[in-house]
Amino acid sequence: MMNLKNKKILITGATGGIGNTLVKKFLDLGAEVLATGTNEEKLKKLKNTYPNVKCLKFKLNDHDKIEEFVNDCFNELGGLDVLINNAALSYKGNYNKRKQQEINSMINVNVIGLFNMIKNFSNISKKKSNILNVASIYGILSPKPELYLTNKLDNSEIYGATKAGVIQITKYFARYLSDKKIRVNSVSPGGILTAENKKDKLFINKYIKDVPIKRLANAEEVVNAILFLISEKASYINGHNLIIDGGKSC
Repeated sequence: MMNLKNKKILITGATGGIGNTLVKKFLDLGAEVLATGTNEEKLKKLKNTYPNVKCLKFKLNDHDKIEEFVNDCFNELGGLDVLINNAALSYKGNYNKRKQQEINSMINVNVIGLFNMIKNFSNISKKKSNILNVASIYGILSPKPELYLTNKLDNSEIYGATKAGVIQITKYFARYLSDKKIRVNSVSPGGILTAENKKDKLFINKYIKDVPIKRLANAEEVVNAILFLISEKASYINGHNLIIDGGKSC
């Protein structure tokens, strides 16, 4: 079992399935965790569930306030060792109906917001810190239209483009932050079983036909990979995008 005692970890997008599981896992391993999100009620619920977590509401599209926000996080925890960029925005539906505001919002959060978090974290954190970016299998592959014929929740073309950008940003900063001994990696999860999608048996059955393991992932399987990449057990892994998709991209 890995030990994160006294590690100070900042997680964006902490109220979703992966974020919530990250908070629990890191607290269980002794870390000090600051969880951020945009939904105040969900943050309160997270705090009630895990009393030791610290919570701050923040929107990543407030670009001018990110430097101040990262400084506040640093002061709240008394330092920062790890940044987990998990927050992301996605709009579903067909590309023919994509609104410009939706395109701008996804780019503002998924790319520009993430970039500003990395920039300000790297300026304030100590050496030998870690950055982990959550990308997506759709930053590598295109979604198949036939998966979405019935539920009409087609994964956005712009979302995939922003996640491809996350992978490239990861590689860029892995080189440019090496002089500060900051490792930067990413993970690209495939389909994850959630309370929302487990009811859609038709979608799941179609999706797993293309997955050699023949099932969706659970959030903990993604979190365990993240845990490995930020640990000293991965001390020579830098600029890597770890695909967690059950073999879908083979």
